[in-house]
Amino acid sequence: MNPQVLKELMDKFRQGNVFHITKPSFVSNVKQQYNSAPKCEVAVMRETTFTPVLRSAAQPTMPEPGIPIAACMSINREQLFDVMGIVREVSEVLPGGRTSSGQERVRCTCNIIDDSKMPGTDQTCDLPITIFADKPNDSNVAQPAVFRELQEAATNQWAVAFCGIQ
Repeated sequence: MNPQVLKELMDKFRQGNVFHITKPSFVSNVKQQYNSAPKCEVAVMRETTFTPVLRSAAQPTMPEPGIPIAACMSINREQLFDVMGIVREVSEVLPGGRTSSGQERVRCTCNIIDDSKMPGTDQTCDLPITIFADKPNDSNVAQPAVFRELQEAATNQWAVAFCGIQ
């Protein structure tokens, strides 16, 4: 892939565009990672026909994970999945070990909710997500920026999307 082809693809497949896909060509040797997705295939974009269609007012304005938090709670093996919810709480920053190169890490746990309930109960599910980041080298910075942003989201009850959770 050369830079010109990449630029053309980026222009064609900008966010918000909708396409009718015909004659799909699929990659056959890709490791399945999103087991909770409704369809787990990877298309070869250069060999698949994408015909642009007009945007509909009924189309979502942003991607939304198709699996609620309650369904994520039943995942019992290592896999990747996406989830979106309101940040309810963020824990204090704790030590997160060291990488093989010696970089010190920190971690926090973020609890999110989406109003989904476990089957047969009225209890709303909290999904705890542990996030690791490099410890800031600057002694004036108490925590990584992502932790500050998550704390702000918890304070303001903002929704956050997490993609590729493992």
